[in-house]
Formats: sequence, C-alpha cells, structure tokens
Amino acid sequence: MHQRRRLHSCPAGHHGPAGTGRLAGPLTLVVALLALAACSEASTTPTTTTDLGGAGGAGGAGGLGGAGVLGGAGGQGGEGGTVVDSDGDSYADDEDCDPDDPLVHPGALEVCDGIDNDCDDETDEGDALDAVEWYRDQDEDGWGVSSETVMACDPGEGWALQVEDCDDEEPTVFPGAPELCDLLDNDCDGVGDVPPAAVVGPPWGSYYFTADATSGTTLRTTLHDIIDDHTALPYTSTNTDTWDVLEMADEHPGDSAIVLDLYKNASYPKHGGGNPDYDREHLWPQSYLPDDSRHYPRTDCHHLFLANFSYNASRGNLPFDFCTQGCQERPTEVNNNQGGGTGTYPGNSNWRQSDSWETWIHRRGDVARALLYLDVRYEGGSHGITSHAEPDLILTDDPNLIVPSAPTDTVAHMGMLSTLLIWHCEDPVSDEERRHHDVVVTHQGNRNPFVDHPEWAACVFLDQCGP
Repeated sequence: MHQRRRLHSCPAGHHGPAGTGRLAGPLTLVVALLALAACSEASTTPTTTTDLGGAGGAGGAGGLGGAGVLGGAGGQGGEGGTVVDSDGDSYADDEDCDPDDPLVHPGALEVCDGIDNDCDDETDEGDALDAVEWYRDQDEDGWGVSSETVMACDPGEGWALQVEDCDDEEPTVFPGAPELCDLLDNDCDGVGDVPPAAVVGPPWGSYYFTADATSGTTLRTTLHDIIDDHTALPYTSTNTDTWDVLEMADEHPGDSAIVLDLYKNASYPKHGGGNPDYDREHLWPQSYLPDDSRHYPRTDCHHLFLANFSYNASRGNLPFDFCTQGCQERPTEVNNNQGGGTGTYPGNSNWRQSDSWETWIHRRGDVARALLYLDVRYEGGSHGITSHAEPDLILTDDPNLIVPSAPTDTVAHMGMLSTLLIWHCEDPVSDEERRHHDVVVTHQGNRNPFVDHPEWAACVFLDQCGP
C-alpha cells in the first residue's frame, strides 16, 4: 500500500520572526516581506512544492529602551527537500503509476478505459465505475442467457450484452433471427418452421373452430376430431372412384384434358384407370398399410397422386429422406414453368438410393403435408359412422420401425418425420397442391389442416405452438 506524503502549503497569515521583543525597526519589516513573497510564489506553482527545513532556534531577547535591535540569530534549521507532483493530483511522482495523468493515482476510481486508474496493477476490473452486466453466450451469436452473468468492462469471447437467447447451443437461434427450415425455432418466437400461409382469405369458414393450439397434444386431439370420419371413395368402380377424383385433382392448370404427374412433372392425356403412362401413387405405400381393401387410408385421396408409371415403380415403398450416397437421378420435365435440368444435386430432380427416395423440390412439400395429415387423421379406433376399424399411422425417424404390415396389424410406420417437416418448410403450399386438396375435399368432406394452416405442423410434431 502506498504511503501518501501530504504536500505542504503556506499558512493563511504570516507572523513575525520568533522572539518576545517588539518589532525591531526597518530590517525586521524587510524580512517579513521577503517571507510573504516566497509563500506567494510557492502557491502559484503547484507542480513543485518544497518542504521547509526544521524549525530554527528561538531568537535572543530584544534590547530595551531606545531603538530596538534585532534579536539573536535563530538556531540552524533542519535539512530541506523537494517532492515533485507533475500532474497536480496530490501524489508524488515516485508514488504515482502515471505522473502525467491527474486521473490516475493510488485510490482513484477505476473506469473502463484500458488504463490502470487506481495503480493496483489491474485494468478495467469488474468493479469499474461504468462496468456493465454481461450474459453467457456459449454459441457466440451475440445473445446470452440470464442463468450466468458477470459484471465487467469487456469479458472477452463467450459473453454478450443482449439476453433471452432461447437456445444457447445453436448460433442460428436467437431473438429476431431469420427463420430457417431446420426444425428449430430460429427467432425464439415460440413457433418453428412456418412456410407462408396457404391462402389470404380462408374459404373454410368455421371448419377449424374447435381447434385448440394451446399445445401439440391439444391441437393433435382437436384436429383429429375435426378431420376423421370422412366419406370413403371406392378404389376402383364404375361410379366415381379414386381414378376419377385424381384426374380432376391433378389436372394440368393450363389444359383440362391432360394431367400433370407428381414425380416426373410430365403431362399426359386423361386415360382413366389401367393406362401405361401413370398410376395412383400411395405416398404411404400399400405394403406398409394393413392389407384390408376396406381400410380408409388405402382410398384416402389426400395422399394419393397421379405419378409416372416408371417413377412410381422406382420409388416403390421407400421412405422419404434426403439422398446421401449412391444417388440415382430421376429428372423432371419442364411443365407449368417448373422442372427440367439434370446433373446437379438436388436441382429439379428426384433422387433414389437403396433405402430412400428424395422428391424434387417443387413437390416435396405436397408429399410432406399429405403424410402429416395421415399421422393425425388415423390414430386407431374405428370410423365414427361405419364402425370400421382404422389403423394407427405413425411417422417416425426410426428406420427399424418402417416395415411391411401384416393383415392383422393395427399400427404402421413411415418416415422420415424430420425430413418431411423440413420439406414442409422448404416447399410452401402451391396452386397445384391447393387445387388437388380442394377437389379431394369436395368428394371426401374433410380437409388437410397442414395445407390450410402450415404453422400447425410445428405445433403438432415439435410442440412449437407460439405464444
């Protein structure tokens, strides 16, 4: 600890030389004036203050009677010395860690300026006058969490001034971040991957009036109650059957005499059933449904699409997923201002590998929303009107669960759920999908909630239901 040496100053008044006699004439007056002048000079020069020597001895007694004479000479004073305070902060230069800065000296207030203000060999400590609270920012995205804080001028990497990061392990997740198709609530608003709304003016009136989006569980339950018990269509019949509905639903938007298929994006004249160009694609493969021709999923046109015969066979019963290796390209044709091009992954092509099928970019959202619908529509039990048993269809990320179904099975699986949720985000509802959906609604009487309300997918499957 520094020992502070107090620098001296002149007294407010000045008394005559020591002695008990009266002032002894003109010489005494001269001595007094010289002493006052010295004090005046010292007070106007703060950078150097001189310590006076030891006090002199008392003068001799003055003469009596006539003209007074000076008293005897005082004793010799002690040895004098000089203390330098260059910046005038009342600390001698040899004790001041910066003799040129009056704000820097032992005991000074520490501030955040990169200087050791109080001469304790530390700079910008946490107790600095203008230190602020910082929050732990593990992912270094500029946003921290309130569970770990520190007072500091600048604590370095891993700390942030902004707080309320909802996931401090993901640098793409923080308040106000752009929403990405990655199954994360990037902007911390409580809602995950949400593609643009399907329509501006909903045409379904009070259809979803009882839907409760308080949580994923409540929304799933209430949506199931809304969309189940639909009217089943005959698979193949002389009356209106799935062929008839699909040729209306997948009609080319520019020509009512032709259809536009799902995977190849090729156009064909309407043939009806049993033609060599296109077939009815079950997005949830029939081999993964209980083998019962009366089961409602088999004829549910919300997941049936017309597809090129060869491409439909190539997909077979493969789960949907991103292609990672050994990918075989299934290109698309240019039609309806979409598709075309080859040789670049993913481009506008479908991609097949031994254990999965990746649908091309413009129709993968259609695939995703149809399968999300099936997961909510079919939850076991029986049809409310016909009492016919219904399976429990479950989307999963576990490939070991995706196996062919036996006739007596009541539960079936398809995937991959995470991929389908990403596709749902990547490819928003299009006019083609909306047309397919609306035609099916006309014949079955139930709607696909994820076409009408894309934001509900994150709530049902990720429990990201928003505020």
